[in-house]
Amino acid sequence: MDALPITEMTGLPFASTIPGKMHACGHDLHTAALIGAASALKELAPRLRGTVRLVFQPAEETQDSGAAAMVADGAADGADMAIAFHNRPELPAGQVLLNRGASTASSDEFRVVMHGKSGHAARPHAAADPIVAAAHAIAQLQTVISREMDPAMSAVLTVGHIAGGATQNIIPDSCMFEGTVRARTPDSRDRAEASLRRICEGVALAQNLRAEVEYVRGAPMVLNDDRLVDLAANALAAQFGAAPEVQQGTSFGAEDFSFFSERMPSIQIHVGSGQPGRDDRVHNSDYQPDEACIAQSAVALTRMAVELLS
Repeated sequence: MDALPITEMTGLPFASTIPGKMHACGHDLHTAALIGAASALKELAPRLRGTVRLVFQPAEETQDSGAAAMVADGAADGADMAIAFHNRPELPAGQVLLNRGASTASSDEFRVVMHGKSGHAARPHAAADPIVAAAHAIAQLQTVISREMDPAMSAVLTVGHIAGGATQNIIPDSCMFEGTVRARTPDSRDRAEASLRRICEGVALAQNLRAEVEYVRGAPMVLNDDRLVDLAANALAAQFGAAPEVQQGTSFGAEDFSFFSERMPSIQIHVGSGQPGRDDRVHNSDYQPDEACIAQSAVALTRMAVELLS
């Protein structure tokens, strides 16, 4: 499930045998944990008043969301609530974290092409320079976050790629740049898109160019239901003997479970997967999670289902 385009460097006996493919985000752990929960819930089925639907979702790591595709195919139809979980190597195995409010941010992509007029570098007055316009626009875009957003409901705007021109003495016809926007509220998401369009088009107009702006909305933010957060906190404290940490969400990472959470009350649970003595992070070629988190995740999911359906 969801191997990443990374060559694994762990050296473990069960490391990936396919060059350039690695389970570097722990989605294989999730698959194993959900199978474990399925086995336990099958045994507990006579005690449950309702139906548990297990969703093994692919393609979480791509813009063409696997969750959106499954929702379109009916995976969410008739469901009353949804529970998701993800391993977190920043937390030691055995620790559970719950977020109130937005657990993750929305994730959008943009691509801007500044269309100018090519010419000789020694005669810029006879051309319309798209590289200068792109540079001005990229610098101005940084003010979207620092000067237009409420600091309490901020966003992240990053330009990660720029390309224009082919040699040193030619002003090109166009210059392209692209990046991502992350937001934790619907309002900041809308404001970021509107501001990006206004700035790029305004810079182009001021410099006698034309801006072509492509803005693609991806996964929305995951919004945790307060009632489910309270229920999870109590249920997991009773199960594990220690209360999970509950905090306001701050992450600007994205998670397409949001396509389920925007349709029904939902919660995302973070399960610690950090090994003692290591400082792992997901999407890293040497990621080595503590496999104890598999059983803990299975138990946590099972306990949540029992609490909700008993």
